[in-house]
Amino acid sequence: MEDCIMNSVSNENQTHLPFCATKIDAKKVHLGFDGGNLTSDAGALILREINQEIGLVEAIASELTDSRDAGKIKHTLHDLLSQRIIQIACGHEDANDSNTLRNDPIFKMITDRCPENGDALASQPTLSGTSNQ
Repeated sequence: MEDCIMNSVSNENQTHLPFCATKIDAKKVHLGFDGGNLTSDAGALILREINQEIGLVEAIASELTDSRDAGKIKHTLHDLLSQRIIQIACGHEDANDSNTLRNDPIFKMITDRCPENGDALASQPTLSGTSNQ
């Protein structure tokens, strides 16, 4: 029982609750229930690599004219296309999924953002507005 965590430790990011686990093969067992950053679309990284090899998004972006006000652009046309194409390829064909997926760590990575603290991707209204131009 000396391996029990007896006190709760809390900070702004996580809370450790008391939990005792017996050793397995003389190794301590640590259980985490914070979930961390999870995704159900890890395969998107493979699609990102394929895109980098063949240059699909770059080819499409080079053929389009971005008529948005340059001073108000937060997401590049390349990032918007990457986000939308990969989301569709992963089975998220409705743009309304973008609101949920904009903070998904894997989708951040496909646009070269840090999965932990990188800027959020485009919202559904931003993606829809761009695709309607």
